[in-house]
Amino acid sequence: RNTYFLSLLHVAMEDLELVIMKFVFLLVAVVTTGSRVAAAPCTGKDLTRVDDEDGELVVEATVDLIQRVFPPDNDFLRRLAYVESRDGTIKCDTSDRSALSVTSARSDDQTDNCGGIWRVCAKQLRMTQEDESLMNHRAGILSNLKIDWLDVTMSDLQAPFYSGLAARLIIAKLEPVPQSDEIEMQGEYWNKTYCASKVLGAECSSSCSNINKDDFTDLVNELLDQEIKDCFIRGLELYFVLDASGSIGEENFERVRNFTSEIAGSFEIGPQGTQVGVIIYSQTAAFVFDLDDNSNRDDLLFNISQIPYISGGTATGDALYLLATEAFTPERGVRNSSFGLPHVGIVLTDGKSNRGIAVDVAAPLVHAQDIQTIVVGVGDNINHMELLVIADYDNSSVYDVDSFQTQQLNNLQKIIALSSCKAVDILRAGEVVEAISVKEGVNSFFEVNITSEGITVFLDVTEGASVIYYSCYIGKPSKAYHDGCLATDNSTQTYIPSCVTNLKEKRQENSGSSKLFLTIETLLENNTFKVNFVIGDQSSPIAPSGPPQSISVIAIDHQSFRAEWDPPKIYHQNGDILQYVVSVTTVDSGETVVFNSTETNLLVNNLRSSAKYSAAVSAVNADGMGPFSDPSTVETHDRTIPSWSIVTLLFVGLLLVMTGIVAVYLKCIRMQHRAVTKP
Repeated sequence: RNTYFLSLLHVAMEDLELVIMKFVFLLVAVVTTGSRVAAAPCTGKDLTRVDDEDGELVVEATVDLIQRVFPPDNDFLRRLAYVESRDGTIKCDTSDRSALSVTSARSDDQTDNCGGIWRVCAKQLRMTQEDESLMNHRAGILSNLKIDWLDVTMSDLQAPFYSGLAARLIIAKLEPVPQSDEIEMQGEYWNKTYCASKVLGAECSSSCSNINKDDFTDLVNELLDQEIKDCFIRGLELYFVLDASGSIGEENFERVRNFTSEIAGSFEIGPQGTQVGVIIYSQTAAFVFDLDDNSNRDDLLFNISQIPYISGGTATGDALYLLATEAFTPERGVRNSSFGLPHVGIVLTDGKSNRGIAVDVAAPLVHAQDIQTIVVGVGDNINHMELLVIADYDNSSVYDVDSFQTQQLNNLQKIIALSSCKAVDILRAGEVVEAISVKEGVNSFFEVNITSEGITVFLDVTEGASVIYYSCYIGKPSKAYHDGCLATDNSTQTYIPSCVTNLKEKRQENSGSSKLFLTIETLLENNTFKVNFVIGDQSSPIAPSGPPQSISVIAIDHQSFRAEWDPPKIYHQNGDILQYVVSVTTVDSGETVVFNSTETNLLVNNLRSSAKYSAAVSAVNADGMGPFSDPSTVETHDRTIPSWSIVTLLFVGLLLVMTGIVAVYLKCIRMQHRAVTKP
C-alpha cells in the first residue's frame, strides 16, 4: 500500500513540475485591415524629455517650450546651451549615475557639473528649489507643465527640458539680460552676473572657470554664423523700409546701405529663392526697386549701393502704407500665394515720425496683410512705443541701437538675417501651397488659424519625398519635437482637431481660434509637393496614424507581466478605437505571439522565469490597424521557491507518508483480528 501511495505521490509531483515549467501562449489572429492606409504615418515625439539627447533642433525645441511659461530672455538661454556644451555635443562624464540621483539636489555634493546641456550643478538646482523669489515661477511650472520642481533631481537634468528649465530659473533670479544684439554686453553679463560666485560658486560651472567674456562673444558669433549657414529655406518676399531723413546724414546712410547689403546678401537671390525690394522715406515715401528687379545677388548688391540719400522729414507712416498696400502685389513682382513664401518687412529709422500718415493708422494695415515686421531704431531720438506699434507689439522683433557706428549694428545683421530665415508664412484655410524642384533639407514654416471645427491637412508629393511636422505648442516643430507628422513620397492626409493651448493673445481668444504651426522638410535630392488646408474633417477614413502612448510593462511574478498604455493622441485615432493588438516577443529567441485587448491593459501569463520579453501595442479602428508603439522590455521574476514553501511541502509529504503507514497498520490489525475471531 505504501508503494502504491508513493507511486501516486511521484506522479503528482511530476504533474506539479509540468504545470510550473509549462510555457503556453494563446495564439490570436492578427487583425487585418480592409483598406490601404493613405500614408506612411509617424508618431508624435518629444526628444526634449529624453536623457542625453543633444543638437541644435533639440535645444531650439526646448527653448521654444520653455518660452511658453517664461518671458523672453533675449536669446540668452539658447546661446548659453552652445557656450556650456555646444548644444550638448560636448559630453560630461555621467558614467557614475549614482552621483546624479541626489533627491531634490539636497545633498552636500556641490561639485557635480553634469546637469545636462546647460551644465546645471547640484548647488544651482538646490537654489532654484529653495529661493523664495522663484516661488511664483515654480508655481507656474507646476500649473502649466505639471512638474513639481521640488521633486526634480540631478538625474532628471540629463533630459534637455529639465536642464533648460533649471537654467531659465537661474536667469529669472538675476537682473535682466541685455538685448540679443548686444552680444558683447551679454558676454559681460554672463561673466559678472550669471557666473557670480554668490549664485553659482566657482566649483559649480566648468565653463565659468574655463572661458572668459570674450570667449562667450566669440562662441555666440560662431553659433550665429553656423545657424545662418545651416538655414535652408525656399525663399522670402523681403522689403527693406529705410529712413533717409535729414537727421541721418550721408555718412550714416552709407552704413545703412552696408547694413542692408549684409542682410540681403545672406540669402539665395532670384525668382526661385528670395526676392528683395526697397522703400525709402523722408518727406514722403517711394519705391527704389521692386521685388523682381534683381534676379541675382550681384545685381541686388549693386542696386543697394546706389540707393539715394534724399534728406528731409520722417514720414514713417507713409512708408508703412506703401508696404501694406502696394509692396506685395503682382505689379511689384510678388510671386503667387501658392508659392507659400513669408512676406517680411525690415524697417529702419532714427527718429519719431513727424509727417504724413500716422504710424498707429498705417501699422495695423501692415499686420492685416500678414506681413512680419522687424524694426530697428537707431540713436537717442527714437520712440520705442512707435517701434512696438510697427512690430505689432512683439518686443522680440524690436531692436534699439545706440548709433550707426556701434558693433551692435554689425551684430544685428546676423540676428535679423537669421530671424528672416525662420520667418513663417501665415496661411488661411483653402489656400494651396505648391513647391517645385526643391533641394533636399529645405524647410518651409507655416502658421494656420484652426477653429473649433479643426482642419484637414493634405500633402501630395509628385517628386521626391517630404515630411510635415505639426504642433499646437511650438512655432518650429521638427523631428526633435512635434505633436504629429506626415511623411510620404505619394499622398497623405490627416485631420487635426482644434488646438488647446495656454496662449493669452486677445485676438485668439476673441476669434475662437488657435494657431497650428507646421514645418515642411524635403527629404530627397529633388522634391515637388503641394499642401492644402481645409476646415473641418474632410479626410478619408484611415487606420490610426499613431501608436498608443505611455506604454508601461511591469513584471508580476516569475511567470506573468502586466502591460498598460494610453490611447493614441486624438488626432491620430481617426475614429473610435475598437481594440488593441499587443505583440509580445521573447527577446532571446525572437518568438512573437500576438494578443487582443479591448481595454488599455493586458495580463500575460504562463511565461518563463527570469526571461526578458518586449511588448509593443497597436490601436485598431474600423478601418484597420495603426503603427505599433516602440517596444517596452520587462524581465520576469526568478523562479526560486521560497523557504516556507519547501517546509510546507516536506510537512505535507511527511504527513501523507505517516497516513499511509497508519493505514497499512490499521489494515494489518483488522486482518489479524479477523483471523483470531474466525471460528
